[in-house]
Amino acid sequence: NLTGSQYQFYRGKRVNVTPSEPGVTGGGKKAVVKKLAEESGVSEATILNDAKAAACIDKLSKSIKDKLLAGEIKLTRPELTAMSKLSLSKQVKLERDVRVGNIEPMAGQSAWSIGLQLASPATKPKSPKSKVPKTPKTTFDPQMVVDAFAVLTKLVDEMQATHSSKKRHAAVQKHLAAAYDEFTTWAKV
Repeated sequence: NLTGSQYQFYRGKRVNVTPSEPGVTGGGKKAVVKKLAEESGVSEATILNDAKAAACIDKLSKSIKDKLLAGEIKLTRPELTAMSKLSLSKQVKLERDVRVGNIEPMAGQSAWSIGLQLASPATKPKSPKSKVPKTPKTTFDPQMVVDAFAVLTKLVDEMQATHSSKKRHAAVQKHLAAAYDEFTTWAKV
């Protein structure tokens, strides 16, 4: 006895493994699709959709495929297509994140749906090339680093004043001073 998703996968696999035979009457994929549709009491379009889904399922990691066919995971067709486009390593990571609770469902969206949105690369439509010159890259501002060193030095001094381990804070101050000297030599501030 097969579950609904297992039966759909089975029907899709039967279509996908049947070789197309152009010009042959009564054989090939079209005949298999028609026969499966009649046997199952569904339309030929449903069988073709099952074939597309089966092709996507075949691209999934073994653990996700097994859970999907067992009914432990529910994915919509768009989610299934998106999942099949991910690398196996991303699929395994996504499954682990959902399993351990790193990705939680939100209103109207499953954890899998949210995980797929995070894992799938964002696609932007290509815009026509602009004739406006590109803005120059941001230049390095050594003064910002000097200011950051000043803040760090102040924090180390405050820590030393409030804690008893003066030896450790002296070592931190020494390393901070060495890093500052190295930076000022490099940046010629």
